[in-house]
Amino acid sequence: MLKNLVALQDVAWSFVGGTFTDRASFEVSLREYQDGAAGAFEPGELAILSPMVRIQYMCWDGDEQIEPAITLTAENRAAFSVGDLLFQIHNAVVAQLQDIDHHFFEGLVFLAPEVGEQLPSYRLRQGS
Repeated sequence: MLKNLVALQDVAWSFVGGTFTDRASFEVSLREYQDGAAGAFEPGELAILSPMVRIQYMCWDGDEQIEPAITLTAENRAAFSVGDLLFQIHNAVVAQLQDIDHHFFEGLVFLAPEVGEQLPSYRLRQGS
């Protein structure tokens, strides 16, 4: 499991445009979006060595800022690749993020586990 302070911070992405029906088309868009980005990555590169992960993010519910969390399961049931992880995050949050200023992916911050918590948790860094 990745426990860096900020994981995937070199991957550029924007949570806009609706959901993707398949990971292959998402990965094509993700690669195209990297044009001019500082870092290089491979969609198949392992990102999180856990079969499940919890991702917390910020959005708005009317006038109230909220921080919901989503739980994702790796496609292969073993570990998340960069492409699998971002594909699932995008599809889970795009409806709530595409119309707010902070819809740009800036990495994942590892959160210290709560007492007794087994699931790795990260906070989605969102930029504007």
